[in-house]
Amino acid sequence: MTETMYIRFGALPEGGRSTNAETDELEAGVSCYRAEWQDADRDVICVYVPSDICIGTINQIDDRPVYIVTGDLLDTVGGDGEPLMTGCTAELVGPVEIVNYCIEEN
Repeated sequence: MTETMYIRFGALPEGGRSTNAETDELEAGVSCYRAEWQDADRDVICVYVPSDICIGTINQIDDRPVYIVTGDLLDTVGGDGEPLMTGCTAELVGPVEIVNYCIEEN
């Protein structure tokens, strides 16, 4: 059984809005990824990555701590097609041994 959640790599940004790395502009909210625990193994996370995000970006965030993010999901997406949330709280998950990535189609 899987548990759907939203995660981010790294702590919540100050001010409650992420910065688009390409344009250096603030996003409408905090960027995150849709994710699921795989089976009962809480060391394995499957992260759903919009196809707009390059694999190079994913490789750069692997060493950052993982947080479960809760808040209000916006109808709009970030500059890389990632989900955005407002009114967020974040809970540190701790080390995650294995992360699987599933590229989502547009």
